Amino acid sequence: EYDKVIVVYSPKDLQLKRLINKGYSREEALKRINSQMDIEEKLKFADFIIKNISSIEDLKKQVKEVFTQLKRINDEKS
Repeated sequence: EYDKVIVVYSPKDLQLKRLINKGYSREEALKRINSQMDIEEKLKFADFIIKNISSIEDLKKQVKEVFTQLKRINDEKS
């Protein structure tokens, strides 16, 4: 059991592009993407959503923000 669920979101077209850039064939990439729970379904469970649609710097900023919020929540429980 988890207290909070974090979902990292990236549109399927961007996921596909990134996997192909990593050397996967289009078919392999689609197989990997389609083997996962649909992102819209994942989002229903999310307490926090990190949008991985931009730069690595933006991703790191969002992760730090979520971490700060989680730390604050934990501190309030203590």
